[in-house]
Amino acid sequence: MTPYKLTVIICLCGCLVQVHPFDWTDLDPFNHIKSTEWYHKIKNLMSTTFNDKHQIPRGKGNYSVGCIDLMFDFSVKGSLLRLYYPSRDSEDDVHHNTVWIPSKEYFLGLSKFLGLHKLMGKFITHYFSSVTSPANWDAPLKNGEKYPLIIFSHGLGAFRTVYSALGIDLASHGFIVAAVEHRDESASATFYFEDELALQRNNKTWLPYKQLSSEMTEYAQRHQQVLQRAEECSKALNLILDINEGKAVENALNSSFNLQQLEDMIDENKIAIMGHSFGGATAIQSLSEDNRFRCAIALDAWMNPLSDELYSKVVQPIFFINSERFQTAENVMKMRQFYLGDKETKMITIKGSVHQNFPDFTFVTGKILGYIFSLKGNIDSDVAIGLTSKASLAFLQKHLDLQRNFDQWDPLIEGEDVNLMRDSNAGSQNNLHRPPCIRSWIPWIGAAFKFGKSPLEFIEQARIKYGPIFTIFALGNRITFVTEEEGFNVFFKSKEVNFENAVEDHIYRTVSIPRNIFLTLHGPLYGLMKNKMKMSNLYQFSEKLIEGAHEQLESLGTNGNQELYNLVRNTLYPVTVNAVFGKGLYPTTQKKIQEFHEHFKIYDDGFQYGSQIPECFLRKWTKSKKWLLNLLEQRISDLERVESSDDLTMMQMIYKTVRQETKELMPPKYAVLMLWASLSNSVPVAYWTIAFILYHPSVYKNLMEGITSVFGEAGKNEIEMSENDLKKLPLLKWCVLEAIRLVSPGIIARKVIEPVKILNYTVPSGDILMMSPFWVHRNPKYFSEPELFKPERWEKANLEKNAFLDWFVAFGGGKYPCPGRWLAILKIEIFVALIFYKYQFKLLDPFPKKNVNQIMGIQKPATPCRVEYKCRK
Repeated sequence: MTPYKLTVIICLCGCLVQVHPFDWTDLDPFNHIKSTEWYHKIKNLMSTTFNDKHQIPRGKGNYSVGCIDLMFDFSVKGSLLRLYYPSRDSEDDVHHNTVWIPSKEYFLGLSKFLGLHKLMGKFITHYFSSVTSPANWDAPLKNGEKYPLIIFSHGLGAFRTVYSALGIDLASHGFIVAAVEHRDESASATFYFEDELALQRNNKTWLPYKQLSSEMTEYAQRHQQVLQRAEECSKALNLILDINEGKAVENALNSSFNLQQLEDMIDENKIAIMGHSFGGATAIQSLSEDNRFRCAIALDAWMNPLSDELYSKVVQPIFFINSERFQTAENVMKMRQFYLGDKETKMITIKGSVHQNFPDFTFVTGKILGYIFSLKGNIDSDVAIGLTSKASLAFLQKHLDLQRNFDQWDPLIEGEDVNLMRDSNAGSQNNLHRPPCIRSWIPWIGAAFKFGKSPLEFIEQARIKYGPIFTIFALGNRITFVTEEEGFNVFFKSKEVNFENAVEDHIYRTVSIPRNIFLTLHGPLYGLMKNKMKMSNLYQFSEKLIEGAHEQLESLGTNGNQELYNLVRNTLYPVTVNAVFGKGLYPTTQKKIQEFHEHFKIYDDGFQYGSQIPECFLRKWTKSKKWLLNLLEQRISDLERVESSDDLTMMQMIYKTVRQETKELMPPKYAVLMLWASLSNSVPVAYWTIAFILYHPSVYKNLMEGITSVFGEAGKNEIEMSENDLKKLPLLKWCVLEAIRLVSPGIIARKVIEPVKILNYTVPSGDILMMSPFWVHRNPKYFSEPELFKPERWEKANLEKNAFLDWFVAFGGGKYPCPGRWLAILKIEIFVALIFYKYQFKLLDPFPKKNVNQIMGIQKPATPCRVEYKCRK
């Protein structure tokens, strides 16, 4: 969905200007002043908005830290490492900080992994490429003692360099840390050399991240990868120990660091393995295969790739350090299996932390971006990494038999700190049976982009894969979808879910109605509208609608050629506005009409974006929103001139209620909301109804026979029409409802205000509960041959008693179904009956495609549908 991508770009701009001063050279100040002025304005705005610390922290131990990249065997079967180690301080040695991410291919790979456009990869390359980590590049090793060794495994989509904060801190406490870059195609990018000539010319061959194949299960593919990863960790250990034993090992990468410095500097009896996420699973897999690893530390481990047989094979101690927001009950239950027997397994959770509190992204991004993308938790990032390091050091001292003072932090292993908890809260009652959750190693970004690329398809594929209830963790929110009856019943009937709370933020962003006022007035206004537009009161609208439709159709002339959507819009806009607001609001001159159409189209097309993104990033949409507000402010005085209460239009009734309860500023905002609700969905429904009928000749033939039998042969300028006449045309209403069924909204929402049980799962409070009318209406369990336009299916509906077919949910349901549904259907019936009575059509284009990326409201067409029309004779 475009808003998500736009938000990412905006927020990245906000943090990236902080990272390092731009290398900027102004052009000619006379000829190009405008080209640079915009840049400085944006930079200053973003710097002010997103200002926050953005440096990778220094190690807190007593050792200076050096860093070097090592490649042993330049082929794809070789090993690539980043080594952090205690370094020697010397006034004669001058060493620069280490470049954090050393090649643009890593940025491009990371952007591809995250689903960003290639240009975005180049954008972040330019601004992140100058970030450094506080380790002395190529510095000599501090000699005089033997050091314990840690092999570190990165997470899915990461690579060897992005855990420098943790690696540097451990090295500053006297460890050598070897961060492996895996070649299992789980890294965003990695490289090797094809042959000696390529090595000499530094002609790297890049190995990108590989998407999962649809031919194998996720577990099968990830399990293969974790086996390879464990093998790579052991291979890296072999090579480092070979150097330690004085064997000749050559670093394929250019470096002034002499590997002989490492000879006899590693204590071969004090070796541990550590990893984050997928790397946490790798660390555990490595324990089972290589007993040289005396213990493992798994940071927010992702347990899915591990086989069930593994749990009985691991005998070494494991320390699980988890974030509070990433773990699920199922994942933690797998961790707890290592408690069985005499295993020395420990688990703690860092309160207020997120999955990205362990890698460096939490430090190099601004505060706002960090929270939006779940790169930062509620806990300070320095505090989180400090607790991780100290607890790890205490655990390592105990199980590697170190003679240090790290035992001062032993209480942290037991979760004894105000920012820690022992074990995990993912197994609490509220979390025990949460629905399966779709997330990624950067949960906000990954899930959002997968969802945003093709949201409707994503929803259906997730249902097939995860079942009738699943959660998407995206945009910092948990969005739980229900796709079958039990979930629908909870969605519409449970007191634990709430409609107003689900939409209050969207209402505020799109029409600027404060949340407290919306919550106060929604109930009274809904009751007022429901009563005004109930079936028994539709006669108050029908005469205006028929009169207005006749007038607008007359303006089409005797023949013409138009895009069908424009024809419908140009005709229905004035009819609807006059019926709801009364005459006087809709413009009368062609110039003013065009201006109204342009601004409403921009506002309508951008409505789903405006409901999520700050106005300052949607310039055109905001301008049109203000134009509409200004238009309605100017017409407020017209709403006050009322002859009697019986003559009140819908908007006048709303105005009167709002004016009594709020300040004068509120009525225009409610008027814009009413205008959008009146026009946004009725026009596409009328369009699709006409299109479906025209593209189904047998339906058109039967409908025209009915129209002729009720209103007579063609040739009358105006026909009299009543609601009773329309009741004689049941096929017309069936066509309208069938069209609505096929183009229904992609999502409707509720907010979970108390934990609620659905299908043996507990959906926690705070979740946004969603269902998709679009897919409900395509479920063959509820609608036979669901993709076909079959108006006759509605013969089974008891429409006389205002009852739709079961699980037809285009108008919502429960306490707050759409109050104007019957008026909308009546308006479209009138319009379609009149236009087919007056004109015959010739189609000039194939059947239009739907805009499948639109998930709010009735779908609009994505391709043109031109028609020729002429008066029937």
